[in-house]
Amino acid sequence: MARMGTRCCMSRWQHQLAERKRRCLLGWCRGQVRPLQPKRRTCALHICARRWGVVAARRIIRLPGVDVNARDIYDSTPLGDAVREEDVAMTKLLLESHADPNCFEDAYSRGATPLILAVLIKNRDIVRLLLSTPGIDIHKAPLGKKAVDFAPSQGPMREIGCKFLSNETVQRVVGRGPQLQILDLTRCPQVTDSSIQMVCECLPNLRVFRLYAMAQLSGKAFTALAGLPLLEELDLCGCRVEDPAIEEFLSAASPSPLHTLNLTWCPALTDRSMLAVAQCCPRVSWLSFFGNTNMTSSAVEALASSACGRSLRFLDIRGLTQAAQYSADSQSVRRLFPSVVETELHH
Repeated sequence: MARMGTRCCMSRWQHQLAERKRRCLLGWCRGQVRPLQPKRRTCALHICARRWGVVAARRIIRLPGVDVNARDIYDSTPLGDAVREEDVAMTKLLLESHADPNCFEDAYSRGATPLILAVLIKNRDIVRLLLSTPGIDIHKAPLGKKAVDFAPSQGPMREIGCKFLSNETVQRVVGRGPQLQILDLTRCPQVTDSSIQMVCECLPNLRVFRLYAMAQLSGKAFTALAGLPLLEELDLCGCRVEDPAIEEFLSAASPSPLHTLNLTWCPALTDRSMLAVAQCCPRVSWLSFFGNTNMTSSAVEALASSACGRSLRFLDIRGLTQAAQYSADSQSVRRLFPSVVETELHH
């Protein structure tokens, strides 16, 4: 009974303390009290990031003169606290409010940037948020190591994607992540053929590979795709890939496990690539040849009569000027591919 009474008292005390802090914080929001814990230089945003969440923080950030990059006596910033607490909503709010994504803090003897912290605690959602923030410096190395150097070589964090990636970063990722399964290199103008070749040679377990809008790559990069037989999703939208590379890649893995293939705006492709898909991709359910002007009606009909013609659920063949009877009429596409439910995959 004594033990139960102690627990009740502790619970009541904790509730009263929480309520007192909540009132104090709301009072600060209304301008009734000065910043909390002045000896520790802890501001209201620190408290929100550690405990109270985004509702109060949103009100505070709207106040004039609020410094979203304020540091307490431990050199911690609200953004650093939000990352440490793995509070995705708070992290998003602070980044949208122009918190510095590259701030270095020596808080709690763990000198790091927010990105390094997120990688250390293996929170993929926060890593994605930070990587998509304008101005993020993924190469910043305050202690001589970049964020990628702290990434585990295997485990749940097996994906990366950032438009600021360079050849150097890709090489580091490849070296540390032989079990990597998802690699998104969408719009990475600094990445060249040599890095793509390295990925194809060193990451045989890759399941998803996105090279969207990587027009700087030459045929050498795409020839190396044959080294990725386990790919389930491949995005080459806007790339200068040619028929031989597609044929070699698909035949090497035949029957290919691909379920998603994006060959939108690949102007060099012809019927040969569509026929290769028909012959080697029995499981594909999402397929786009949108905007390719060298493909004919006969190839479309061959695709429909193949195994993948029955598995396709999403198919975009608009813009195929040599197959106008299908590319300009969604109803004719649905008649030819009765399992297709969507014919416009790009807007």
